[in-house]
Amino acid sequence: LHVIHRPDELGVDCNLEQNAIVLPTFTRNTIPNFPTLRLGPIDGSPCDTLGIDNNPVAHFRYEQDSMDHLSLEFIDLSYYEPDSWSWTFGDGMTSTEPSPEHRFPEDGVYVVCLTVSNQNSQSTTCDSLYLGVSALEDITTPRHITLFPNPVVDQLRIAMHDYLPARAELQVYDQEGRLMLTRQLKSHLSYTDLSILTSGAYIYTITDMGQVIGTGILVKM
Repeated sequence: LHVIHRPDELGVDCNLEQNAIVLPTFTRNTIPNFPTLRLGPIDGSPCDTLGIDNNPVAHFRYEQDSMDHLSLEFIDLSYYEPDSWSWTFGDGMTSTEPSPEHRFPEDGVYVVCLTVSNQNSQSTTCDSLYLGVSALEDITTPRHITLFPNPVVDQLRIAMHDYLPARAELQVYDQEGRLMLTRQLKSHLSYTDLSILTSGAYIYTITDMGQVIGTGILVKM
């Protein structure tokens, strides 16, 4: 399936990625996917007979720069017609842009908050970003890392849902403990080609700066 990463941007800036999502099975046809636009009522219009106001809801996502792990782009996903934005990045810096870019000073844990508002109300949402290996000293639970699809044919998607790596690496071992493959993971979302592996079950380990952040079983079809 194809993905438009930035649908609010015009032309090539929308960042269309063809074949971004590899489905685990053969698919001949699919139904159209209509996004939930969350436009809300048009305040004061003849159709707004219920008098419902657009009370904004704050929501965002982020993408890590593959060349500089401390740099992130934050994408506003708020809905119900916000008209002002206020970001705090947990390092003393702020922004009023809808979708700002920000570089953190060093590895660590940062609480990023977005507050959106309009004439009716405001809404705030926050997310804790675990950035780099020094952040691991402050957490005891394993990182949430998913590999898809698993079993895999060739292309593997590796997503770190609650951790932003500095210099992560995937190592794949056979059942006898021999290293079969090594791949660099340049951000919290990476794709890698496993076509050189033969069919079978493998053990994978994901490390960042030499510290293990994830391990499990990988099946190659």
